[in-house]
Amino acid sequence: MKSVRPKMSGILMLLVLMAAGCGGDPLGRQAIDGSVTLDGTPLSHGNVRFEPQTVESPISAGAVIDAGKFRIGRERGLPPGVYRVSISCPQMQSAIDQQTDAGGQAQELVPERYNRNTELTATVTSDGTNMFQFELSTSPSQ
Repeated sequence: MKSVRPKMSGILMLLVLMAAGCGGDPLGRQAIDGSVTLDGTPLSHGNVRFEPQTVESPISAGAVIDAGKFRIGRERGLPPGVYRVSISCPQMQSAIDQQTDAGGQAQELVPERYNRNTELTATVTSDGTNMFQFELSTSPSQ
């Protein structure tokens, strides 16, 4: 009777090697780091959103802004490509209680040209240096 043990060891080794090779991200996602200022001051809170500008990059991602900084880890990151970026910063709850717009909604502190009608873009590259600095202004001339 032939031993099955050598065959099983070979099959197990093959499965381990295959599993190790399948661990990469087929989309090539990249970590994203960045900072946001409004009129030279770090944005205290808010959200940043990256939406693909081309069909080749079907992934979008977002992050919370805290003390002017944001981070999207590689596991939720973006494949290389060009992205439309929108940044939002609604008033904090205490300010909302004191002052709301006509619709009872929190007022947006960031001009529409950076969120609803954003002019911002970012190009994510595969070299791993995806650090973006967004310097926003409330002045209409900038």
